[in-house]
Formats: sequence, C-alpha cells, structure tokens
Amino acid sequence: MKKENGLVEISIEQMHPIFYNALQYFDSFCQKNGINYFVMWGTLLGLVRGGEIILWDDDMDVGMSRKDFSIFLKLRKEFNNADYSACYFDDGSKIEVNEIRIKINGLYFHNKFESGKYDRRVAIDVFVYDSVPDTKENIDRTFSSLFRINKLLSIKYYLRGSRNRFNSFAHFLVSKLLVFPTGKYLHKKYEIISQRFDTSNTKKVFFPATIIDGRLFPYDRSIFENLERRQFGPIQVMCPKNPIPLLLAAYGKTWNIPIDRSLGVSLRLKFFANKDLLVKSQVFYQEDKQ
Repeated sequence: MKKENGLVEISIEQMHPIFYNALQYFDSFCQKNGINYFVMWGTLLGLVRGGEIILWDDDMDVGMSRKDFSIFLKLRKEFNNADYSACYFDDGSKIEVNEIRIKINGLYFHNKFESGKYDRRVAIDVFVYDSVPDTKENIDRTFSSLFRINKLLSIKYYLRGSRNRFNSFAHFLVSKLLVFPTGKYLHKKYEIISQRFDTSNTKKVFFPATIIDGRLFPYDRSIFENLERRQFGPIQVMCPKNPIPLLLAAYGKTWNIPIDRSLGVSLRLKFFANKDLLVKSQVFYQEDKQ
C-alpha cells in the first residue's frame, strides 16, 4: 500500500465502506430532523440494478425539494462534525450552483492529469429541485438566465483554478475585470431565479444544477413525493417508489445494461485516506513497509 504525504493510497472499492458510513449518517440526520430526501443518478442506478454502490462510483447523489434543502442548510452546523462537512456557496466553497457538497474529512483524491495539491473528495452531492415555470415564455426566460449565469461561473472558476502560468493574464482579466460580480453574487442570483416560480401546485419540477450541461429536464413531481426505504448494501436509504422515469431520463433506454467504467476512473484518479478514517470505517489495508 503506497503512502504519500502521510496518507494511504486506497482503491475505489475500499472507498465504498466509507461512503456507506457517510450516507448512513446523512440518512439518520435527515430522519431525526424530518427532512425528506431520495438517492438519485448513479446512486439510484446502483440501488435498482444491484442493490449496492456501482463498482466504479466515486461519490453519492441525493435529491431534495427546495423546502427540505432550505431546512438542511439551516441545520448544517449541527450536521458538521469531525468526520463530515456540508459546504455551500455562501461559505466560500467552490461548488456548482444549487448544490450542497458533503465532504468526508480525511478522504482525498488526486487527478493524475492535473498539477497541484490533493482535493478533499466529495462524499455526497445534494441536489435541489424547483418547479418548472408555468408558461413557455417563462421557461425560456428562466432557462436563458440560468444558463448565462452558469457560463460566467464556469469561466470564472475554471480560470481561477488554472495553475498554468500562461493563463495568468487571462485569469486576471476574466476573474477580476470581465466577470466583475463575485462568485457568491452569481450563485445567489442563480438561486433566486431558479425558484422564482416555485409552487407545489405545478406538476413538473427540474434540477437547476443540471442546467450546467445545457439542458433542462422536467420530471413529474410525483416521482419525488412518493418515496420508500430500500436496502442499499449494508444500510437503508430513501428512494422513489417508481425510479424508472428518472433513470430513463438520465441514462436512456439502456440504463439497466452495465457499462464498466472502472478502468477510466483508475487511469484518471488516485485516492488517498488517513489511517484513522480507514480504521473507523473498518477498511482493510496493509501498510507499505518500504
């Protein structure tokens, strides 16, 4: 087992017990505080297809209504502890819009194709859904505004994170001059626009964070209001009673056919954890004696 900077290199499979622990803590916190959530995207795909985390999955995805999302944000200081940190744009975190990122303290990853220090790895991405605007005109106007703000944020954060010295001048122009509004201002603007038409009377909802991909997918609200508990590996989680529409929208008609992406992940990313986290999560590892 390799060691770098005092951390132990682990495989993606060894991360999964750590993820189950994180999701179990998240689930318990939500139950205790009356917060409704549901697993989604790759996490839901793993649950439906095999009842466990997909072999090559390197994070967890959950969703919430705007009401539950707001409650969680207000209680995040109670959620945070020595093991987990819930981060949002208003605390200065560099994250996507309308998304909470719950980070595991002591778990890191390194992209082999980028220079720089290790990044703290995301354990759980928490996405919020809002009501789809009531008319086509409002839909087009909302989508256009959100997409424009997102592009500004993408340019600002991409160049701010660039460590290439030849980008230093472009970084200065874009992040300081051309994109004058701060990241917090743009995030807040995005948050206000995305929930401008929020009402429980509309039948369709959308996830503002997915507009990053340039698309607005509407879903039936009933998918996320009819939930059930299901076994997920060694723990239980909340998920939609009818998950198929969500999986079809995200992965197409072949959602139930596994595609092995483990090689791509292993070629691109290296994972590291401190020993205390591995012991706490009962992850077996062997120290490199060299």
